[in-house]
Amino acid sequence: MTSVIRLKSDFHDYYDHWFAGSWQKPDIEFSRNTTDGLLRPVMFQRMEAWGLKLPRHGIVKHLHPKLIAEAPVEEANLVKEWARTLCEVVVYTDTSAHAGEGKFKVSLSDALGNYPDHFASEHIPALANGCGQSLRYLRIGSRQFWLRYTSANDWRSNCGDVTIEVLCEEKPKTPAEQLLDKVNHPLFAVDFVRGRELYAVDFNIAPGLKGSGIEEHISSQEVYKEISDWLSQYKEVQ
Repeated sequence: MTSVIRLKSDFHDYYDHWFAGSWQKPDIEFSRNTTDGLLRPVMFQRMEAWGLKLPRHGIVKHLHPKLIAEAPVEEANLVKEWARTLCEVVVYTDTSAHAGEGKFKVSLSDALGNYPDHFASEHIPALANGCGQSLRYLRIGSRQFWLRYTSANDWRSNCGDVTIEVLCEEKPKTPAEQLLDKVNHPLFAVDFVRGRELYAVDFNIAPGLKGSGIEEHISSQEVYKEISDWLSQYKEVQ
């Protein structure tokens, strides 16, 4: 029997009209709120537990000595100058925020001086011009896509003048994608920044799809069906 699913969300997306109307009694409620996700420290712990590579992170006063120990120079004055001008970290003022909000980029020295007790992560520069670029792994039920976000004028890839490209829908799963089978949610996105390796920097269980170009690759009805099938199966298991 087909389940009646009600959507509980604080934003609108292009597939929402397929969910139950207010007059219908739901069998399942699907929560998709921008505030539903994990706090940033817990999120990083969870992604590490899945086996993903992350930038170095932690409370600023604890992260600072770790980064200083790996400075590419040894003389004390040069290390100090490196921390003041070349080494940057992302400081999180709102550890529950997504979409480029609740964070800013500062030098390691400024972070220690002004935000010693805030959570932060090592900044991984994606492009030589200082602008942001990220790869997004998007899972919708059983289907998976890769997107690329590039900003022309902001260090955050999803802020400012942003270009979004849908790179592919990938059928066979890579080892990294198989790790993400551990995520117990019908809709999620993991954002990566490419440095010397591919670093996971964000996990979002309420990713916005509208306007990303994904609409050309999966219809609104197909999105609903993928979410519905996943939720119905999970409910039966429970």
